[in-house]
Amino acid sequence: MDANEDLSPRFMDVNEDLSPRVMDVNEDLSPKVEVHAELIELACSSGIKPKASHELMSREAGGRADFGFIELDRMIIDNDNFGDVVAFDTTYGTNKELRPLGVFTGFNRHRGLMVFGAALLYDEMVDSFKLLFESFLVAHAGKKPKAIFTDQDPAMAKTLNEVMPNTYH
Repeated sequence: MDANEDLSPRFMDVNEDLSPRVMDVNEDLSPKVEVHAELIELACSSGIKPKASHELMSREAGGRADFGFIELDRMIIDNDNFGDVVAFDTTYGTNKELRPLGVFTGFNRHRGLMVFGAALLYDEMVDSFKLLFESFLVAHAGKKPKAIFTDQDPAMAKTLNEVMPNTYH
């Protein structure tokens, strides 16, 4: 590190482009993401707050667009480590259209809440749940939870029997 380097907090330029970078479909980010995930875990276990470690690593990578690690990656890594038992619940009335919000959650080894995914649904019908559960599995490379706790909605139960037949619910 250069002794003259400015370590003061950086304020975002109002003209800075924060839109997602379009990736080449052949670009493989998995090695970069794995390295960053390991560094974030190391920083957290060392007492460095996640926001500070993320800022440091994105600066080292040349900016947020080149960092190669986004919040979705965090959900995937958390689900891979702690997604054997998942709770799925839908909540009504949290948005102006009164649509159900479905959230997949679980706990880490320190009893901390982990969010594995979320979706705003149109309704609580079999077709909506089927699309949601299939999309969840695609996002998590097909990893199915061993058990999933639900509110025992009949449409949800039917869909889980179809999409995740070996998962207890």
